[in-house]
Amino acid sequence: YQELLQKSQAEIQKKEQEMSEPIIRKIRERVTELAKKKGYNLVLEKNDNIVIFSDDKNDITEEVIKGIN
Repeated sequence: YQELLQKSQAEIQKKEQEMSEPIIRKIRERVTELAKKKGYNLVLEKNDNIVIFSDDKNDITEEVIKGIN
């Protein structure tokens, strides 16, 4: 049972990665495009708990979403 469960979980994880890869690629392309356009040297993921404070005027999330839809 454990072996079957592990195999199934590995297959699911592989499929999830295959499905999300093109989406992530589009997001990265759009972020790069916007960063160059706005003269940014660095773009951070907001949900990574690395950023303690950020002024929302620099948040490009909505522009990225609009650009990939």
